[in-house]
Amino acid sequence: MESPIVKALNEEVTKLLEALDANPAARALFDGSSDLGTYVSFLTETYHYVRYTHPLLARAAERLKELDDRPHMAALYDTKAQEEFGHDKWAMDDLTALGCRYDDVHYRNPCPAVEAYIAWNQFMVESNHPTGYLGTAYILEALSTERASLAAEKMVAAGAIPNIENAVYYLRGHAEADGGHVFALGKMLSKVTDPAEIDMIVMSARVTRMTYVGMFESIAAKSLQPA
Repeated sequence: MESPIVKALNEEVTKLLEALDANPAARALFDGSSDLGTYVSFLTETYHYVRYTHPLLARAAERLKELDDRPHMAALYDTKAQEEFGHDKWAMDDLTALGCRYDDVHYRNPCPAVEAYIAWNQFMVESNHPTGYLGTAYILEALSTERASLAAEKMVAAGAIPNIENAVYYLRGHAEADGGHVFALGKMLSKVTDPAEIDMIVMSARVTRMTYVGMFESIAAKSLQPA
């Protein structure tokens, strides 16, 4: 039986999947019909938010230690920080395979939704409930488990994007890793009992859902092309 917090998080995952299925850019990514511009836009925005994942997790571990709060949770954050290290390079390597230049990606401002995602998570790890970041981790890892591998397989099969077979490392890498992560997170989160902490975790998942959908709304409005 699902704990109340895991049930609430899974409801956010379901809402996210439904919203993405209704978005033309996200739908194209998942069904393999994405064009080069849409995929480059997706990877570019992904690069910008993923490069904050390792430092945010590491900072959350530091905050828990500063608060002298549950060493086992701080250890979980330290472990996840190491697991996520370098994943932004996966996205950049895929962009390079598609003909993009590092400077054009790295120095491009992320869309407002990604900026909001980064700002929210920076606030949260500095708060008195840095465990809230686990809500972000849960919803994104659940999304990868549900869609990342399928998206990679379908885009490669369609062959609509030049060199696509060498540009799906990020999607495949996350799909392989995140299934076990979701189960482990759910088990850990089931033990959280503080109402304020639960609120922060669920709010984090909700903000992540909204900003992730917002990211795809920006992508649908204007996709990028390699320079």
